[in-house]
Amino acid sequence: MQRLNQQLNLQKTSFYLLEKLQLKTTALKFSALFFVMFAAILFSSQTLAALDAVLTKAEALIRKGDFKAAYLLLEPLEDARAGDINYDYLFGFAGVESGNVTRGAFALERVLAVDPNNKDARTEMAKAHFLLGETQASKTEFNNVLALNPDAQTKKTVENLLTAIQKLEGTTTTFGAYAEFGLGADSKYQQRAEY
Repeated sequence: MQRLNQQLNLQKTSFYLLEKLQLKTTALKFSALFFVMFAAILFSSQTLAALDAVLTKAEALIRKGDFKAAYLLLEPLEDARAGDINYDYLFGFAGVESGNVTRGAFALERVLAVDPNNKDARTEMAKAHFLLGETQASKTEFNNVLALNPDAQTKKTVENLLTAIQKLEGTTTTFGAYAEFGLGADSKYQQRAEY
């Protein structure tokens, strides 16, 4: 019986030590996890600041009209930044405007998947469809832009583009007419009649 008690005490002590060791291990794991998370947050915030500087530079290039330089600046970041709506919009816009229409369209699709009411992305997507020869998709996107109640200038531009697409498709005709009508009297004829 005494031997059984010793074995039970040994098992209790083993469980106690194991439990204490697990608590220490859990605390160590938690500390290590906290450190890794803190380091990751610190590193990512520095990295994102550098990447956001790249986005700022790309936006400045786009405003200058240097779409190719903006595209080349953003292209190497696609694997890391795809899904970031700001990156995708700038990359898509620069892509479409620099002639890399297909890649630009894919980036714009990512923007619209997250923010379907993004008027700027929809307008540029409509342009991408048009440049790719997809006139029906282009018309659909332009009509989607009009449904979002854009400002007057955008609305007028989109309506003009829709008219241009219809002319290319031959679904609209342009009619022009000229008419002139005048009334008057010639005083020479009136004088001759009086004689």
